[in-house]
Amino acid sequence: MVSMAIMEDKVPSSFQEQAAGGSSSLRHSAFWYPRAPDPGLDLNDDCFTATESSNAKYQPLCWTVFGGRNGSYLRNLTGLSVTCSPLIRGIAFHYAVHTPEKTGTVGKFRARPNDSVTYFSIDGPGGEIVDTIEVFVQCSGGDAMRMVYNEDILVSTNRKRCFHVGKHESHLYGQISKRLIAVSPGSTITGLYWSQHLGRIIALGAISEIVGI
Repeated sequence: MVSMAIMEDKVPSSFQEQAAGGSSSLRHSAFWYPRAPDPGLDLNDDCFTATESSNAKYQPLCWTVFGGRNGSYLRNLTGLSVTCSPLIRGIAFHYAVHTPEKTGTVGKFRARPNDSVTYFSIDGPGGEIVDTIEVFVQCSGGDAMRMVYNEDILVSTNRKRCFHVGKHESHLYGQISKRLIAVSPGSTITGLYWSQHLGRIIALGAISEIVGI
């Protein structure tokens, strides 16, 4: 992956002031589960949608490197699936060969009878990669925790293929705006990190590395 677009509310001025004051990287200031990402992974945290709430013990960040270190699993990707209820509860990446347990799993939840799962194929062995993910996010106005509601996800690949999951619900309150989660120039998204609440994904960030694909 090379970029990720997310729909989100405007970053509060308090966060902008904190960032201007040289706040620590999320790697050191946030609460991570089960541990902080390795130093060699770029968190692109200046584009993360919920930096403020990530400093709270009750809102830890989880992460996975679905592409493997240095992109070692990208050529093995065969697809991804998104579980909704209708809010997005989890994303799972699928591979042509066995990978370590929990690799490529975003979100921790118990399956429900009414959950819907949508699958999208990816020809990783043939060089296809996901290069854009767009998520519609709604933030509660004035909410210090910056709760975000992911109702839709649009995935595109370097072969101009795309798939759309979910349907935006207009009854939810709060303003929606669009923001691109950019990664460092020349790097590729090999992982994702997120926070969740009541079994649903409420914030998403990108992990990237410079890899040879």
